Amino acid sequence: MSHILVITSHPNPEKSQSVALRDQFLFSYQEAHPDDQVTHIHLEEAGVGCHDAQSYAELLEGKGGSRELADQFAAADKYVFVAPFWNFSFPARLKAYIDHIVMAGVSFKFTDEGPVGLLEGKKALFITARGGIYSTPEMAPYEMGCSFMEKTMEFLGVTNFESIIYEGVFREGADDRLSAAQEKARALGESW
Repeated sequence: MSHILVITSHPNPEKSQSVALRDQFLFSYQEAHPDDQVTHIHLEEAGVGCHDAQSYAELLEGKGGSRELADQFAAADKYVFVAPFWNFSFPARLKAYIDHIVMAGVSFKFTDEGPVGLLEGKKALFITARGGIYSTPEMAPYEMGCSFMEKTMEFLGVTNFESIIYEGVFREGADDRLSAAQEKARALGESW
C-alpha cells in the first residue's frame, strides 16, 4: 500500500481545468490502487503562506509548521501537485509550500560534496492547465512552473517525475488538447 499526497493550489477549484484533470487522474488511480491511502492538502484552505521572521526561524531550527509540513511530505510515497499556470509559473501558495517542505535533515541533507535529496524512490506528478501554448521552442523558455517543480523534486531525490499538461485552453484546437490531457490522466492513473 502506498501513501499519495495530493497538494492543490487554486483559489477557485470548482472552475479549474487543473483540478478537473486531478479528479480524473485520482478516479482512475483509486480504481487501480484501491488500498492506497490518499491525503489532500488544499493550500488556500490550509492557509499555507510565505515565511515571516518567526516561521523562517522555525524552518532553520527544523520545527513548527514547516516541520509538520515537511514531515508529512517526507512520509508520503507519491506526490501529486495541482496548480494553474499563472504568469509563467504557478500560484505563490505553491511556492510557499515548497519553501516549507525543502528542509535540511528532512527532505535533503548537506554533505561535503553538496546537498543530497533524501526522498529517493518516490514519485511526483505535476498537473496544470495553461491558457497559452508554451511547448513551442519560442515559448518554452517562459514555462517555469513544470520545470521548477521537476528540478525541485530532483533536488529532493525524486527523479521519477511526470506531468499532465493541458495547454492552449483559450486557443483553437483546445478540445483536442483537453481530450489528450484527459486520456493521459486516465492512463497514468492506472499505471502510476
